[in-house]
Amino acid sequence: MDSSAIATKAGTVTGVLLSILVNLPRESILQTIILAAIGGITSFVATRLLSKLTEWSKRK
Repeated sequence: MDSSAIATKAGTVTGVLLSILVNLPRESILQTIILAAIGGITSFVATRLLSKLTEWSKRK
């Protein structure tokens, strides 16, 4: 694939994403960001707790 084809695809994808972004309400975007952050933090904490629980159970 040559560089002009890659640039065309990148431009198309970027244009589509920006047109979708412009049409979304700001509240939806903010809510999505907040929910993604909460989900990421929850996943991290659950992983750490399960890791510690596994270590603890192996010691017994």
